[in-house]
Amino acid sequence: MNTPSRQAGFSLIELLLVLAIIAALAVAAFIIYPRVQSGRNATYENQVLSSAQAGVKALFTTNNYANLSATVAGQAEIFPNAMKMSDGTIQNQWGGVVAVGPTTAAGATSSVVPARYFSFVYPNVPTDVCIRLAGAAVSNYGTVRVDAANGGAIGSGTVVQDLYSSTQVALDEAAIATACQGTGGQASIQFVSN
Repeated sequence: MNTPSRQAGFSLIELLLVLAIIAALAVAAFIIYPRVQSGRNATYENQVLSSAQAGVKALFTTNNYANLSATVAGQAEIFPNAMKMSDGTIQNQWGGVVAVGPTTAAGATSSVVPARYFSFVYPNVPTDVCIRLAGAAVSNYGTVRVDAANGGAIGSGTVVQDLYSSTQVALDEAAIATACQGTGGQASIQFVSN
């Protein structure tokens, strides 16, 4: 007696279930991966900034930063070798030339000797990284300012924290998000030492 054999295979419901799982994983990868990547980039740059700040303070033990420049920072190996360019400039991972130098408490270039503060200006920072980086770095810096990307210069950007001026500005996370979003995709962030 011949019994009808049942063909082995996938039913339509099983195939649709597999396709739905694959689609959900693909969507999750496209949504979650960029967030994880921007968080990783912000964490790395925050570590670089913390290390660079400690390096500058160790180099200038008199707390007079009048002679600080990108060239001095490069020669003193304050920034990682991957950031140092052959022309003596320091470049962040987004291709922006990092400005390093003495500054006033208000963030303007210092013409006062001795210069008691220094700053790092990070240009070309993407919006999603800007929010995380500015928020993470405020604990190490007295003043943090976010400005629209304009060749690395800091103009009249949004001060998201200022512990030095007479009208002190406490950390404002909403101001960070607003300032970083208002830069059109890239921002310059100025970190003034504390």
